[in-house]
Amino acid sequence: MYVRPHEIDVVRRGRRVIPARVRRLRVLGPEVRVEAVVAGSTQTLDVSLSRERAEALGLAEGEAVDLDLRTLRIFPDTADHYSI
Repeated sequence: MYVRPHEIDVVRRGRRVIPARVRRLRVLGPEVRVEAVVAGSTQTLDVSLSRERAEALGLAEGEAVDLDLRTLRIFPDTADHYSI
């Protein structure tokens, strides 16, 4: 599954949510990158949050969260669907 990091939000409850656990937090200037593991799988998703948003959420590594997909797009995973 691929979702653009800036098209995901971390929420306590949302509409289209994916339950996950925060594996890692990285502060990169005004942005915080969240590496989240989807519950029940080994799939990871990267989330890009503003520093203010991350601080307001008070995220911690190991915490269970919900990921709200702002824009849902499904990309085929087979080579025969690939085009430039």
